[in-house]
Amino acid sequence: MESGVFDVIGKIKEIVFVVCTDRKEDTIRIISARKATKKEEETYYGDY
Repeated sequence: MESGVFDVIGKIKEIVFVVCTDRKEDTIRIISARKATKKEEETYYGDY
């Protein structure tokens, strides 16, 4: 497995944007998490 940094948009109570890394095969480390911007919310819902 190659490790790297990747971003994820998901929903917890509201839409959030998370940057994380997968340095170990069974561990994902969150680098940062914040409320998604309006543009990121549109991407999440598919409203391009």
